Amino acid sequence: TLDILAEQLHLSKYYISHVFTERLNLSFPDFINGLRVESACRRLDRGYSVTDAAFEAGFNSIRSFNRNFERVKGVAPSEYKKQVRNAAKPPETQQDDEPEEKAEKTVDKRGKMGYDTP
Repeated sequence: TLDILAEQLHLSKYYISHVFTERLNLSFPDFINGLRVESACRRLDRGYSVTDAAFEAGFNSIRSFNRNFERVKGVAPSEYKKQVRNAAKPPETQQDDEPEEKAEKTVDKRGKMGYDTP
């Protein structure tokens, strides 16, 4: 928390908060929530449930997690998890509409490429 950081750095929490806002254009709570969201993303990437990822990342409620996650990532946690799952699937093989002999050159009996010649 900001109180702990201020105590460890021997600075006022107001000064630290001011520096965060001025230098990072981000409030201290927003910075911490961003770190928590990234931590939750790593857990979601490994297959954790949304609830487990939220609480293990340090959020106190699912509502707070969902709100902060959408603010940071632009999508709901469940949508993010779905995107990760879909990205992990191997791409589907495409079927060629044309028969194989039309797509490849033929090789004649003498081993030459091209069409039969006299």
